[in-house]
Amino acid sequence: MSATPAPAGPGGESTEEKVKLDLKTQVRRVVQGDLASVRVVLGLALIWIIFQVQEPRFLSDQNLTNLMLQITAIGLISVGIVFVLLLGEIDLSVGAVSGLCAAIMVVLNVQHGWNPYLAIAAGVAAGASIGFVQGFLFSRFNVPSFVVTLAGLLAWEGALLQVLGKTGTINITNSKVVGLANIFYKRHGRWIMAAVVIVGYG
Repeated sequence: MSATPAPAGPGGESTEEKVKLDLKTQVRRVVQGDLASVRVVLGLALIWIIFQVQEPRFLSDQNLTNLMLQITAIGLISVGIVFVLLLGEIDLSVGAVSGLCAAIMVVLNVQHGWNPYLAIAAGVAAGASIGFVQGFLFSRFNVPSFVVTLAGLLAWEGALLQVLGKTGTINITNSKVVGLANIFYKRHGRWIMAAVVIVGYG
């Protein structure tokens, strides 16, 4: 009894040969960097496996929740930086700007008694204003983004020290401000906040 040959593909090769060729092509693309996201996912999976072996609670829902809360601030900043990098530019001042805006919010709330939401709005407005000034210098006068943001890095760090004053640190005591990073809102509240963010982004 003779074996039935595998059906041939459009180029004359068998289905088995076509699958092997596709697999080799995908592997070559990963190695060459065409599918960089695959390498990132594989790297993350390796990290998860190593940490899970060392600590069985690493992938527990409680620990993953804590990790999400801890990386929120850095994650938000990183998303903004990605857009800058996609344009082939760079922003060296993002750390100093984020620190300055946070300091403005805390000082207004703690030392000047501002409503926490108004203080947060003032911090956001300060960040938007700084972004507008630096973007204007870059787009209107063609000053390289490296130069603009390097100057901003130094200037806004100085402004941060000036805003904080001699103490250098201020403790946040307002429960509404602290709760933004520590309170899990009800389901309808989460959906409303997500919708607002998505619409605002759009």
